[in-house]
Amino acid sequence: MSKPDNVPNGVRSRFLAKKVLVYGTGMMSEVVVSLIRQHFPDTQILGLIDKAEFVATSRALSYSVFDRREIGDRFDISEIPVVLGVGFGTMNRERKDAFEFLELNGHKIQTLIHPSASISDDAVVNDGAVIFDGVSIGPFAEVGAASIVWSNCVIGHHSRVGAFSFLAGPSALGGRVTLGECSYVGLNVTIKDGVSIGAESFIGATVYVNNDLPDYSVCYGQRSKLNKLSSRQLFS
Repeated sequence: MSKPDNVPNGVRSRFLAKKVLVYGTGMMSEVVVSLIRQHFPDTQILGLIDKAEFVATSRALSYSVFDRREIGDRFDISEIPVVLGVGFGTMNRERKDAFEFLELNGHKIQTLIHPSASISDDAVVNDGAVIFDGVSIGPFAEVGAASIVWSNCVIGHHSRVGAFSFLAGPSALGGRVTLGECSYVGLNVTIKDGVSIGAESFIGATVYVNNDLPDYSVCYGQRSKLNKLSSRQLFS
């Protein structure tokens, strides 16, 4: 599934297993399946998995859909990893739930990186992340587990994207930026060097963020106006 451990992280994480399952039955799973089909033609997708309530009504992209509680009985989970195809619903908490379920039940969780992404050998991309085309990740930056980084985003040196976050393209994080877990960064956002943004924050499209923000912030408009309601109140 991967290169030997002595290969730099930015290179090692590009390799995809020969057989995978995709978690999710919505639009994000369709995007992930499309990426795998187009850029990893040697990888076979064995099916989709999801919560029981979505199985009966779903047959996305003609793949069989399996109850996530039963895949250990159907597949060798020690050999077949899972790629996460879950979007930013409920402020990324659905993707966090999926990751934690898979991890708790001993499943391997596969990182998916588009071949055109530029990732420093000194950067870290954690398990379950999905990195799209044209992304640039600088030296000593880190992308947290199960985060999604869309096309043409830039993550500057020494920046840290918290687990389960979502970056829409083509947003840019300067150097030494900290983004808390389960946060959402909208289209064409710019975050100034050294800024720290708290967990579960929502940054609307085109915002320029030049000051620190607390947990659960909702920020919108070109002047980074803070909403009086928290992200948990708006997206519960």
